[in-house]
Amino acid sequence: PRLLRKTLLPLLDVRRAEQSLKQTLVEEGQQPDVGHFRLERRHELGAALLDRSALFRERLKKAGLDTGPSTTQIVPVITGSNQGALDLAAALRARGILAPAIRPPTVPEGAARVRLSITLAHSPAELARAAEIIIECAGRSL
Repeated sequence: PRLLRKTLLPLLDVRRAEQSLKQTLVEEGQQPDVGHFRLERRHELGAALLDRSALFRERLKKAGLDTGPSTTQIVPVITGSNQGALDLAAALRARGILAPAIRPPTVPEGAARVRLSITLAHSPAELARAAEIIIECAGRSL
């Protein structure tokens, strides 16, 4: 239900707004082309996702964790060693956070990491709490 509210309802709101815009344009005798409206909404959502990801990444960096050069919604925590990545992934999983260990050959030798994927379904409060847990677990695993 929570995921449904966070992902489907905003989509329905966008569709309702598009339908309302179409109806208004038709009533005014204009051609109902809402492609621009869709692009604007997508841009807003993309910007919001990148903003949340940047804030999350900064919390991890301030705690001394290496997040590499990432600027997307995919946030790595680079451990270096394969065992460190496996241990951190296991500790996070035990605390309810899914962050798979990524090891060679997927990444270069010595660059093992766990990979976190941020979505708009994650609230700012949930991301703040997740960052606290990651920082705590990394302190024990690395």
